[in-house]
Amino acid sequence: MDDSRLMAARKVGEVAEAKVLAALKALPTPWQVFNTVEWRKTGYHGEEVGEADIVLFHPQYGVVVFEIKAGQVHITEGVWFYASGRPMKQSPFSQARRNRFALIEKLEKRLGKTTVEHLTITHAVWLPDVRWPKQLVIAEAPSSQFVFDRNALTNPLPQLE
Repeated sequence: MDDSRLMAARKVGEVAEAKVLAALKALPTPWQVFNTVEWRKTGYHGEEVGEADIVLFHPQYGVVVFEIKAGQVHITEGVWFYASGRPMKQSPFSQARRNRFALIEKLEKRLGKTTVEHLTITHAVWLPDVRWPKQLVIAEAPSSQFVFDRNALTNPLPQLE
């Protein structure tokens, strides 16, 4: 991808994340929103680095690690595609899951395994530019509630609860 297309794609991604952040920042207390949560850990091939788009915390409900995908993304026969029609290297659920487990590992080191075991920590995908058909079953998701779409931007609370 040339530099101008890469810059345009980043801008679209930033706009999508801003939409989601605005929706989540309107949540009542005690919800807490953390965006662009970077993590680093030692892996089999040296240092691994990643970034969760948004991490959401509530003391009663726990933690949700979100992967956000901009544009008219879609899934066909289990393969995720960008709006351009180009297939994704890995699904948004795979990315969110990877970030979730990296975050769990970091929290266990900082807070202790016992503390983290008492937290509910999950992951979800948010597609702020798409109206996602809730009847569409995704093998990677326990239910359609784990796919947030454009409709959730107006009031994400019912789906989060």
